[in-house]
Amino acid sequence: LDVSLVAGPVCPVETNPPDPACGRRPVRGATVRITDASGAEVATATTDVLGAFVVAVPPGDYFVTADPVDGLMGVPEPVAATVTADALVTIDLAFDTGIR
Repeated sequence: LDVSLVAGPVCPVETNPPDPACGRRPVRGATVRITDASGAEVATATTDVLGAFVVAVPPGDYFVTADPVDGLMGVPEPVAATVTADALVTIDLAFDTGIR
């Protein structure tokens, strides 16, 4: 699984066209848990400076969840992922900064 965590919005006002400085930011140091269909935890990882990590899991059905992060609101919704042999599945999780 190739997992990325971001947080947004980072600016109080969205503009059209969007301001590149207001794009989502990576969430570094976040703990992410991978559980199988029965709810058993099969992997835990911490995001790097780019808000990402890659973890190998056997083929199967999984849920990817993030633990709460200080300064961000709540947690992203869990994401279901089906992993097949020799395939890299990309998962994106997004935190809410609370900025409006």
